[in-house]
Amino acid sequence: MSKLRVLLVTAYAHRDMGTCYVLASLLKQKGYDCMIVSNGGAHSLHVRKWRPSAVFWMRMTNLKKGLKLYTNSYHYYCPGEGGEQYQFAEEKNLAVDKDLFSNIKRVFLWGNNSVDNILKKVEELGKESHLYNKKQWMENKVHIVGHPRMDIARFVNNAENTVDKIRIGFVGSFSVINQASKQSLLSKVLNSSNGYTHGIFQLNLANTYSRLMSELDQSKYRFSLRPYPGESRSEYDSMKKVKDGILSIDKHFDFATWISEQDLLIAPTSSTIPQIVMGRKPFILVDFIDNEPEQSVYRISLSKMFHHHMPKNVPKSFGELKQLINKYNELPFTTDGMNKLLEYVYLMSPDNSARSNLPSTLMLMASCIDSDLKMCANRKFSIFVWPGWLIRVIDRFKKVDANSYNDFRMSDFNNNLSDEFEQVVMNMLAVNK
Repeated sequence: MSKLRVLLVTAYAHRDMGTCYVLASLLKQKGYDCMIVSNGGAHSLHVRKWRPSAVFWMRMTNLKKGLKLYTNSYHYYCPGEGGEQYQFAEEKNLAVDKDLFSNIKRVFLWGNNSVDNILKKVEELGKESHLYNKKQWMENKVHIVGHPRMDIARFVNNAENTVDKIRIGFVGSFSVINQASKQSLLSKVLNSSNGYTHGIFQLNLANTYSRLMSELDQSKYRFSLRPYPGESRSEYDSMKKVKDGILSIDKHFDFATWISEQDLLIAPTSSTIPQIVMGRKPFILVDFIDNEPEQSVYRISLSKMFHHHMPKNVPKSFGELKQLINKYNELPFTTDGMNKLLEYVYLMSPDNSARSNLPSTLMLMASCIDSDLKMCANRKFSIFVWPGWLIRVIDRFKKVDANSYNDFRMSDFNNNLSDEFEQVVMNMLAVNK
């Protein structure tokens, strides 16, 4: 009998690729044929002809369109950003759209915060919500599994420091002033209600990083920058500091791989903070360096809570920032309050020894998908299927949009993905025998 097929669809290549690759590797261990594509790739005719038995989505808008393309497949949803508060949480739409909820086989959520977002929407809508008084529907379909990218932070090997310098990593957050689509800053400011405040914040952040590279002793420190997933990476190639070797630009797919090579992380508040905490790396949050509070209102919707629970890591001036860098080894990785927040939002607490004995998030998802597909082993998902080798050959000739943050050919990344994540998979399997 031919293998059942699982299609995994990224929303941001440099955010989701690690999650999809490791999940695909775990499913391959269970006997499935797996393919990773961008959202555009999922819409292409040759990929649709592969007729997957199951499709794994990381953005709800992509999933809604995909339900019409893959009508005979099981659909699984795990948000790429699953730690948002109610205003920005896309999972709350599950309480609104009955067809969407009904056609998903399982929903994988990061933590209790996400479930509370759905329940709050149900409460708002009352009887107008298809989930009103249907708690059992939620329990059967919605699973709290944790933050999937935390697995990579948990199982990646820390890179040994071979340069005899303190390795400082700058977390990029320049999606407005350095957008992958090449949309100008002027256009952003004129067309977006928050384009101005975001642009000012990002310019000041870039200036903070530049000042640090100029004022810190380069014989003592080495600098690296990890671009935001929606940034133009090619923009950095022509920068003088990069050409002169003062600043290196990270080329890894996953954020956790990069932080494993740093000694200190300097960042604005973002959803990367839990990965830094899980990686046990000291960090400094620079939201308020050269910025007024109103320019820092939206980093992520949980930013104020991070600031509240980690006050020692949040300098209010450039001078204070330099002082913290000088004594970075004294910075706390986390606090009791931070651990409670992380447990609620991401189902993780790095100081909770019981968590280290639990199965990984990605292994839980792989087991659920495997269980569903095995239970319907005799189901005819599709009769006329183009073979995977043919799909991959056709994909080699695909034209890639250089200005997209999520367009790629599968063949372009195969070797790099294996080099970056195969050890993560091996470590995960060794712990979860």
